[in-house]
Amino acid sequence: MRYYKAASVSTFSSPASIQAEVLQNGPIEVSFQVYQDFYAYKSGVYKHTTGKLVSRHSAKIIGWGAQGETNYWIVANSWGDTWGMNGYFWIAFGDCGIDSYGVAGFPAV
Repeated sequence: MRYYKAASVSTFSSPASIQAEVLQNGPIEVSFQVYQDFYAYKSGVYKHTTGKLVSRHSAKIIGWGAQGETNYWIVANSWGDTWGMNGYFWIAFGDCGIDSYGVAGFPAV
């Protein structure tokens, strides 16, 4: 396995800054709160409605979209392609703190 040193790391904490980073440099990692109802997600725009806080999780925002009045992130999860929409999920902007902490690193090559 090849390892790289990070030349720089940037953090993002708003939808606008995340969108700009994804457009300019590609996907970013985000951390968000996971509630019990997240495990049952199958499709559509996830918005936490029931269940207790279970933990935090990280995933990769790869884009965004809109469904009616709801803006959502398109996110790649790490739980395999049998979960969600072939391993991906949509989550409403701001839900579960999804866009309050994002990070991107740039390798020193």
